[in-house]
Amino acid sequence: MKPIEDGVRATAFALIHRSVRRRLVQVDGAHNIPIDGAFILAPNHSSYFDHYLVETVLFSARGKPTWFLTKSEAFDKPISRFWHNVMRCIPVDRGRPTAATLARIGQALADGRALVIYPEGTRGPGDRLLPFKDGAFWFAVRHDVAVIPVGIAGADQVLAKGTRWPRKAPLRIVFGEALTDNPSLSRSQRIQTLRLQAERRIPELMADAAMPGADPSGALGLEVGRQIDASLRPDGRCPAEALRRLGLLAALVPDRGTAEIELPAQRLRLRGLRAMSAGPLRRPVLAYPVRRRALRLLRRNPEHPMANYLVGRWHLTMPRSLGGRPETGVEHLSRATATAPRSDTRFAMGLAEALVAAGHPDEAVTPLALVIEHTPPTDRGYRRVQRAQALLSAVNSRPSGVPDDAPVQTFAVTAAVGGST
Repeated sequence: MKPIEDGVRATAFALIHRSVRRRLVQVDGAHNIPIDGAFILAPNHSSYFDHYLVETVLFSARGKPTWFLTKSEAFDKPISRFWHNVMRCIPVDRGRPTAATLARIGQALADGRALVIYPEGTRGPGDRLLPFKDGAFWFAVRHDVAVIPVGIAGADQVLAKGTRWPRKAPLRIVFGEALTDNPSLSRSQRIQTLRLQAERRIPELMADAAMPGADPSGALGLEVGRQIDASLRPDGRCPAEALRRLGLLAALVPDRGTAEIELPAQRLRLRGLRAMSAGPLRRPVLAYPVRRRALRLLRRNPEHPMANYLVGRWHLTMPRSLGGRPETGVEHLSRATATAPRSDTRFAMGLAEALVAAGHPDEAVTPLALVIEHTPPTDRGYRRVQRAQALLSAVNSRPSGVPDDAPVQTFAVTAAVGGST
């Protein structure tokens, strides 16, 4: 039976993920989702579609299976039992969990999985929460794992209780910070403290999800960018597994064509990093669409730092025979540097390299000084400062009277867009 379940699961999850992405318009607080390790997710519950939404988002954020605690009655009939096994549901007697249930929960958490437990215990009406039960918090204390509260809006409109087919309605989900646990308290006190926090926090997250800001996708774009930065190796490359996972995360919310382009810009950045990992023959082929699509984004928001950076890096790294123009790179990287935070010195580093490549080495001194002075003290930052110091030394050691467009003897510029350190 397991091979059949695995086959059905692969097909079903592909359809589920597609269905969720067609409806999902907002994912906030993704930085609160642990990438590794076990935890309990505690969302409000008004629709069976909550399962699909949570599974899709968690798989996209973590690349790992998610388990759901489900009432044992759902396993009574053969077809229902088969489907809930496909969905990785663990049956639980809401009166008293059996030893088998406790063992399966313990194994899932020991394996570092996320376990979804709805504090209400069953589906509510959607407009209000049912009284919370202690189960989620009891298991969290028993296994010493964090509880992440979640607010969901719109699932009851997509698949109302008692209906069979999902409708087209917007979905929004907001993840909160882990609830605060105090191990010095007794077990019953810890459970009660976690439950009281959840009773206060989940309604707040639901309200946040129900009243989106002007840019529902902006927070996800910033989180994708943060995770890309955290995944980059000192050489500016991104591991293949991180690229795959972050690609799923960035694809959660579709581009709505608004002026806010942070999320689609980060998607293009991931494409650039994939191009960087390709061989020298495939690299230009993979990199070309990055420039074309980034220019489209700049028509919507001409000052966006990352979109300008991607276009500038493309011109800096592609040879003239393939359309690369350092002068155009200077234009876009100047714009990126002017609009980016001063501490994000990759833009200034790119500008300095473009100025040198365009034959204006003396003008590179100012952005190089910014890199040296303001780069954060990380491994990648240290390498960037070393590059800036080497380039500055090469610029300053030029003999007087040498034309600006004479080549500066320095290191090779990064081989593809998106990956400069």
